[in-house]
Amino acid sequence: MKLSAVLLRERLEDIIVSYHFGEKSEELILSRPEFLPKKSPLKNGQLYIICSENLSVLRHVPMGCCLICTGDSPPEHLGQANTIINIREEFDVFDVFNILNTIFEQYDNWERQLLLCVSEKKPMQRFVDASMHIFENPMYIVDSTLRQLVKSRHNVFSNTPSDVITGDMEKLVLLYASTQSVTDRDEATIMWNDQLKLSVITKALRSHNRFAIAVTLIEANRPFRESDIVLLDYMSYYVLMAFDFGHISTSEEESPVSLATVLTQLLREEIVPVEKVNSAQRAYGWEPDHSYRLLFIKAFKPEHNFATRIYQCRQMERQFTSAIAIASLDENNVVIVNTSLSEKYSDSILLLSTVLKRFDFVSGTSCEFSELTKVTDYYTQAKFAFYYGNLICPGKSIYDFSDYSLQFMLSHCCGGQNPDHLAPAGLKELIENDQMYGTSYLKTLLAYCDSKFNATHAAERLHIHRTTFLDRLLRIQGFLRTDFDDPSDRLHLLMSLELTKLQNQ
Repeated sequence: MKLSAVLLRERLEDIIVSYHFGEKSEELILSRPEFLPKKSPLKNGQLYIICSENLSVLRHVPMGCCLICTGDSPPEHLGQANTIINIREEFDVFDVFNILNTIFEQYDNWERQLLLCVSEKKPMQRFVDASMHIFENPMYIVDSTLRQLVKSRHNVFSNTPSDVITGDMEKLVLLYASTQSVTDRDEATIMWNDQLKLSVITKALRSHNRFAIAVTLIEANRPFRESDIVLLDYMSYYVLMAFDFGHISTSEEESPVSLATVLTQLLREEIVPVEKVNSAQRAYGWEPDHSYRLLFIKAFKPEHNFATRIYQCRQMERQFTSAIAIASLDENNVVIVNTSLSEKYSDSILLLSTVLKRFDFVSGTSCEFSELTKVTDYYTQAKFAFYYGNLICPGKSIYDFSDYSLQFMLSHCCGGQNPDHLAPAGLKELIENDQMYGTSYLKTLLAYCDSKFNATHAAERLHIHRTTFLDRLLRIQGFLRTDFDDPSDRLHLLMSLELTKLQNQ
């Protein structure tokens, strides 16, 4: 991951002589260190290692660039927009290079652990455990009701091996309850309460535009550093990804009340109490009597970077504002749209289609439904619409199940038997006759069915004389031994013909 000049100054404080910070020195913008290039220009956001003699001949250093210099900087380089950190002269450039790479490797490992926590559906406790050596202070994660979800297992950096004092959690709840503004801020915030004698850095996270979860550090083992705020912001990004897309549970018996989490559990056919479903719905303004649609969304070129997938889902979410919940099942995204909260659902679908095309996504949509606990049935519908619609009509972005519901019924009506065994006995013989002798009995039969069993209209459709058509129809009846005037025989024939179409696609 990228690091900030402020963080590097904190980590190198034992060997630093002096430093000068330019703009954006607190942001995570610096890539792994490089030695100063001889000819190529310096890059913005890059970390370079240089000795003071070479720095004296360096004329231009771009803004956002950071130089780690062994020895004192020449006066002309102070006061510029770039950042310079001076290291004691007994350390040469190779010593500094190795030290910096060790620091970067520690934070790269942390980033990998956070990503694994999300992608491998680890419990929320793992986020806290993976981050303790980064922050060195107790950490809590609470939900929107200020219920504790997880906390640091113990004070690993103190002499006391016990768990974090329960009183800290009680103070934290009081601090949140007395300071509502924390839920309105986008960045991690330092909070201090004289009465409670409590200093914290807290990050309030919003899911579907509502305060859903908060990550908090308590100043107990050591004073807060400037970098703690930026790093907590960074960690919270992964915590919210996991919370929003239902990949995590807590260390407690109950899971956080996340609509996406509940939807994911339902889609995995886990047993979810109705009370929990209703609680998740109420948290986001959804009611049991609302109407919903499910979208099964798949990328033809799967994106293996989880963070990129989340970004793409966020772009889809914007088309529906608060009337959408996104869950994830295997490598597929599942979107539930609350049509009762979407004033212009059709307009939103058009906007969503544009987003789908941009990311090379294709979607199948279910029928409208109202019972969220039956979401697996509508997941099946949307998935069928995606696969069947893309098969017979490739190139579209959205396929609606209502256009393919007959094919769905037919594909599930045979009970595993071969459709040929259920069709009228002579239908297979008729088709084989066409193939062997070049006749067009099947085409004639289809035209007759499409013309609502009207001989005159069928003859016109085929551009043949009515007498010729009736002659063919007599031969077709000889194959099928079907009474075209009988409603049951007609239905059996129509279903058999549709099954034949499905088999040939």
